[in-house]
Amino acid sequence: MARQEIVDVDVDPREEQRRRRRLWLRLGLPAAAVVLIVASIIAITYYGYASNRRDALGLSQDLLGAIDERVATQVQSYLTPAVRVLKLMQHVIDRPPFDAPGRERAERLAMEVLRNVPQLAMVLFGDDHGNFLMLRRSKGGAIDSKVIENGTSGRRVFWVRRDSAGATTAIEDDPQDSYDPRTRPWFEGALGHGPEAYWSGVYIFFTDQKPGITASAPLPPADGAPPDSVVGVDIRLDALSEFLAGLKIGRSGRAMIIDDQGRLVAFPDPQRMMKQEGNSLVPARLDEIGDPLLTAAYDRLRVLGPGAHVMETDHGRIIVAERPLADVVGRDWSLVFVVPEDDFVGFVAANNRTTLLMSLAVIALAIALASLLAVQGLRADREARRLHRRQRTLQAQSSAFADLAGCDALFDAHDSNGVRDLTMIVARTLGARRVSVWRMDAQAIHLVCETCWDEETKGHTEGAEFVVRDCPPLFASLAAAETVDAADAANDARTAEIYRIYLQPVGCRALLAMPVRSGGTVLGAIWAEDAAGRGEQQADAWIFLRAVAGMLAPRFIADLPAEARATAAVSKGAAAASSVDATTADGGGGGGQRVHQAAMRTASIAGERNRRFVARLAERGLDKQGAAAELFPETTVLVLRFVDPVIIAERSAGTGEAVIDLIVRELQRITEEHHIDYLKIVSDQIVAVEGFSGDPVRRAVAVIETALAIRDYCTRTFSRMEESPEFAIGIDTGTVIGSPVGFRSSAYNVWGETVRVASAMAASTSSGTIQVTESTYRYVADRYLFRARGAFYLERFGEMSTYVLKGRL
Repeated sequence: MARQEIVDVDVDPREEQRRRRRLWLRLGLPAAAVVLIVASIIAITYYGYASNRRDALGLSQDLLGAIDERVATQVQSYLTPAVRVLKLMQHVIDRPPFDAPGRERAERLAMEVLRNVPQLAMVLFGDDHGNFLMLRRSKGGAIDSKVIENGTSGRRVFWVRRDSAGATTAIEDDPQDSYDPRTRPWFEGALGHGPEAYWSGVYIFFTDQKPGITASAPLPPADGAPPDSVVGVDIRLDALSEFLAGLKIGRSGRAMIIDDQGRLVAFPDPQRMMKQEGNSLVPARLDEIGDPLLTAAYDRLRVLGPGAHVMETDHGRIIVAERPLADVVGRDWSLVFVVPEDDFVGFVAANNRTTLLMSLAVIALAIALASLLAVQGLRADREARRLHRRQRTLQAQSSAFADLAGCDALFDAHDSNGVRDLTMIVARTLGARRVSVWRMDAQAIHLVCETCWDEETKGHTEGAEFVVRDCPPLFASLAAAETVDAADAANDARTAEIYRIYLQPVGCRALLAMPVRSGGTVLGAIWAEDAAGRGEQQADAWIFLRAVAGMLAPRFIADLPAEARATAAVSKGAAAASSVDATTADGGGGGGQRVHQAAMRTASIAGERNRRFVARLAERGLDKQGAAAELFPETTVLVLRFVDPVIIAERSAGTGEAVIDLIVRELQRITEEHHIDYLKIVSDQIVAVEGFSGDPVRRAVAVIETALAIRDYCTRTFSRMEESPEFAIGIDTGTVIGSPVGFRSSAYNVWGETVRVASAMAASTSSGTIQVTESTYRYVADRYLFRARGAFYLERFGEMSTYVLKGRL
């Protein structure tokens, strides 16, 4: 069987469509705006990241290019002097430097070269007879010579030691030296290379155990024969390594120079350039120094060749670049860079994360604002629907009163049609299942149903009767003229028995029983069973049903015996008379009576202020539920006013701080101690408010205690300054309006008649005193000592009594 759609006939389909459309607008538009903002921020963030990353990588290429040129220039300037020195030797030395005169001349020239060209470690001379002359730097700036002579008398090896001034200090023979220049690559290469400079490969110097290279060239013979002598210079490469170590390439980038075999020529860490091979040290290859990243980079370069490449590794993306230096140094060397990509673009990602976090904050703010907008919209819709329901309720009640006013038979005790019509009208107005009218006897022991209208069966019944023993709590409540409102009659002690024997059989669960009375006499009751609505609708139902009960009272009185009617009339008149006497009796002008009369007048004005304030709101279509702001009916407001604003700007004699700062901090401490949540500075006044919730008397006491504490503090402060107490405090209790206000950073603000009156109290009293209105006085008169100050004129309400607070009782 197919499910049937349930249609609520009380709902206007067009109104329901409008409601759904408003709901979509309230929720859909803010949600769409948030989504659009999020999408825009994501798109902007991604575009900015991609653009900045691309630009940063472009700049990194420019940076590597600039470093490349700088290194090439440095290498060229480092090696070029060696070539010039060789050419100088070829032109200046015109005889072999192995006899005494020639050696002396060669030594002077070599020492000058070593002193002026710091990258040169040694100057070498050798011939095809095995003769050898070497000059090298020693400690302290001295230059020593090593000489090997192969003559007819045999082989002699000796060192000539000199001081820093060049004077010979010692000659030391070294018969164990087996060095032979003719077996060295620099000698053999120079003789076979022609007149131009010959560059050896990188090797470890025999003497210094440092990596270096040798540049050599043949010395021209005097007789045009083939050259048999060679001059060379040793160039230590540790200076190039130090230069590379000093380069700043990102945060952790490295630069190195390698030859065509991958052997290190220069490296930021010179100790890692050498490896042990047999009994000697040799230059290490790039993939032999134990660095996996450099090994991977070298392998990539061997595959892809020179240029810039990006390599994916476990440590992220790495930029690997190779630039050949053959055109600069005449050797098959290459400059290699290995730099993590994050060194160049990492700041882009970091900035992007920061931007994203800031964007998330913007998104959160947008979501909060959209949520607030949606909540406010939904609240406005709810308030509009509530007001609309309230309007319909009031219209229905107005229509019901009009119908009842036209029912002439209602007040005729002998005509049942009037009361029957009344039950039908009340049931329709309240949306109740059943409405019944009950009479109670004078002893309050019987309840008899005059008529009961059932909205479902559309019929009347009558004659039901209860006695007090059936439900004593219900009889007691009605006899005491109490309204019985049991939403769950089965679990309410007053109605549990009535529910069992009367409500449950017909399927009703809730009962609203309003007593019908005349003065102090209860004549009966009107019952509404399962009336629609709770909350505000329930309050409206109470008011409406009480009015209907008042309309029934004359009918019930008319049906009473003469003696009972007189009793009811006397009871009603006595109640009215007591009210009049309490407000008008003077008794000849006695002092005590005048005080009593003034107190009654004061109380009436205090209540009238609240009623008129709420009435003004109602005239504008607002009430506690209908206003967008919140209404707080029993709130106590304290206003601290400074009479002379110049004095509070002065510095305190004790601390040197501004007086206003000291007072505000003390007031903050006092209000926190008394749990007063609202505190605000407005011009030369400070406003404190309490009583938004909880017992109004207890909260009023908290404000009074705050006033006494801050009065004492201000008095002491101005006394230390040798000034009169330039302040005054005003307090009032009544209705205030509160609401969050503001666009970007909302703050809670409180305003209304009570705030203005408290401010007026502070403005109209003497300096150093606390003036309160009678509204506040009523709450705390039994706890504190007051002095009556006189009458205060309140616009739109007339005079009101005011009091000066002196202290605690």
